[in-house]
Amino acid sequence: MLKALKRIIAWTGPYRRNLYLGCVCSFFMTWATAAPVMLAAWMLAQVVDDARGVSTLDPSAVWLSLAAIVACIAARFAFSYGKNRLQESIGYEVAAQERIDLGNVLKRVPLGYFAQNKTGDILATATTELDVLELQGMKMVDAVINGYVNLAAIVWFLFVLSPPAALAAVAGTAVSCLALASVNRASQRLTP
Repeated sequence: MLKALKRIIAWTGPYRRNLYLGCVCSFFMTWATAAPVMLAAWMLAQVVDDARGVSTLDPSAVWLSLAAIVACIAARFAFSYGKNRLQESIGYEVAAQERIDLGNVLKRVPLGYFAQNKTGDILATATTELDVLELQGMKMVDAVINGYVNLAAIVWFLFVLSPPAALAAVAGTAVSCLALASVNRASQRLTP
């Protein structure tokens, strides 16, 4: 999968800068998504400590955490908008150039080639493959990169709040990586 990811990134060509900036926006969007959950968990821990008499809950902490959660939601919206603005059009723009290049190549092909191969088959293959890259390529790149970033953010937050929970998450991730590696090997074996 990482090979396919590298090939798609190379395919973006002159739009690679937008892809990387979109990934940075995605990184901050992930943190803005995880932060409200952690703030709410921290606030609930404060409420439980107050109920047990361990510490007194400062009423201003409730409003401060609410303001922080609202700020995180606004930041998530802003970074999500930035990511979509930067990345969503890349596939369409690169695929349009690929179609022009493909048309230029087909202009130079001898007419005998079209007697042996149906024009509809050529167009169907090229169109289907370009459509998949056009519509799903950037989403796949973002999903993979954002998935790794999301995992790192959650494990880091868990480590801050509960190291045993973070270790359990890391162990679960390791088992998941082994399963994905097995699926990848089977996929490569069945590809031909």
